[in-house]
Amino acid sequence: MLKSERPYRVVLRGLHSSEDTTEIKEILKENGHEVRQIVNVRHRTSKEPLPLFYVDLEPKSNNRDIFNLKYLNHMKVTFEPPYKKKKSSSAKGAKGLVIPKSVSQTIQMRQVRRRPPNQHL
Repeated sequence: MLKSERPYRVVLRGLHSSEDTTEIKEILKENGHEVRQIVNVRHRTSKEPLPLFYVDLEPKSNNRDIFNLKYLNHMKVTFEPPYKKKKSSSAKGAKGLVIPKSVSQTIQMRQVRRRPPNQHL
């Protein structure tokens, strides 16, 4: 997908999770924004709906104006850019750490650590 075809995603905070997404879509259309999709964000583990919505806008020149909207459906809201996903610790790699491949290597590493610094292998 080309960058010009990708939706412009923002996060909507401040509305209850039971709010009707078609109503939000209509209000944003009245403000000059063409909405591709609105999704209620759910908690990662419990899957319960959160008071957050992902709003995907069609790529247009006025997309940044959505951050100036303060009220939606008589409720005070904020539009924010989405957070970057954090990489897991396993994806980052072990920087400077030696990861033993077997139990025997673990025992050898412990023995090396116990030796005084002036003794060599």
